[in-house]
Amino acid sequence: MDQELIEHLEAKVSADSARSHPLIDLFIPTINTEHGICYTHPEKLPGITLSGLSKHFFQRNSRAFGRGTWTRARYSRSAACTRWHKTGNTLPVMVNGRQWGSKKVLVLHTNQNFDHSRKNKK
Repeated sequence: MDQELIEHLEAKVSADSARSHPLIDLFIPTINTEHGICYTHPEKLPGITLSGLSKHFFQRNSRAFGRGTWTRARYSRSAACTRWHKTGNTLPVMVNGRQWGSKKVLVLHTNQNFDHSRKNKK
């Protein structure tokens, strides 16, 4: 499966977009914003619903996940606080024994009762 995804992405960035797989594009959209999914409000992502189903996206590697410098992007709406959080290990995408990219799992955390003035007390 990884090899098919890599071939699809290579076709999208090259002049040969005819090799791009139409079903992959339909089910796994590409996020083309400067900072990718981490700085995009979930309601603005294609195909997102409140059903709790998982979604998959392609995005270029951005500074959001560069060597531990990731700042969690928050989206505040009234009393709710929403943020993306990377969970688990970053998995390599391997094709013919060579690493071509990586997979990251993000979880959307929403807290209805988040207190912005709360501080850690010792």
